[in-house]
Amino acid sequence: MTETAAATDLAETVDTHLRAYCEPDVTERRRLVELVWSPDGALIDPPLDGTGHDGIVTMVEAVLALYPSHVFRRTTAIDAHHGVLRSSWELADPTGAVVVTGMDVADVDDQGAGPLLREWRSRRRMSQMELTHGAEVSPRHLYYVETGRSRPSRER
Repeated sequence: MTETAAATDLAETVDTHLRAYCEPDVTERRRLVELVWSPDGALIDPPLDGTGHDGIVTMVEAVLALYPSHVFRRTTAIDAHHGVLRSSWELADPTGAVVVTGMDVADVDDQGAGPLLREWRSRRRMSQMELTHGAEVSPRHLYYVETGRSRPSRER
């Protein structure tokens, strides 16, 4: 994977994580957390912390209760290397005024783009077979990418 592709994947992951904080629908909020967090992931942001999907969802709900109708926005590019990423964000109130800013640092596992690709395909109600025809890749390769067994490249 190229550095640009990796940065794009990480940016989408961080943006999805931040969207979870603002999502009022509990089912969608959980889906977003499960999309970007490992089942045993830990989110530590003093004074709160959460481990696993349930713990992270509970933490996000606590933040949402404190800041209803607010929006998190990433304010920097993703700086990532050696399995660690860093990005900054701001929290805006319903009028758009920034009320809090911060920076996050995260360990990144090697699950890759598979979950995001699967989510993209699912939202479009597209089967793996339909996508493989359009993308000119084998169904097996797509399956391996979506399950994290293979990494996509620009060629395949």
